[in-house]
Amino acid sequence: IRNPFTMAVSNYHYHAKKPIPRPEMWITRQNPCQVTYPNGELFADYVLPSLSKRSYEALNINYDSRLILRSEFEAIANDCESLYQTRPGLEHANQFDHLLNLDAPDGLRLATAELTVQGHDNGGDMLRMSN
Repeated sequence: IRNPFTMAVSNYHYHAKKPIPRPEMWITRQNPCQVTYPNGELFADYVLPSLSKRSYEALNINYDSRLILRSEFEAIANDCESLYQTRPGLEHANQFDHLLNLDAPDGLRLATAELTVQGHDNGGDMLRMSN
């Protein structure tokens, strides 16, 4: 399992540069804030049941709090939506253009949100990794 912080920073640096690596062309097509699959199912419904538990009896693990709550997932999705296609000049831009044109903190927020909540295409790795 990768460190989530270094994974997020690495993801941002890797995708916020030209030229786009050939296997990464999805970054020009997907909505980074899409939390549903094409059939309408929610990505959260797949990952949150196991990540919002306080204990994992089979592993003999107990937590003081849950790893992530639905409200926290929704807050990340809302933050993503506040960044994506909302800035002047980026209203119709794709994720790649956003990463190139947002300032670094906002680009990192957008890339990390995609890595956390995006359920349709290539996103959601952050939660899948720990699920």
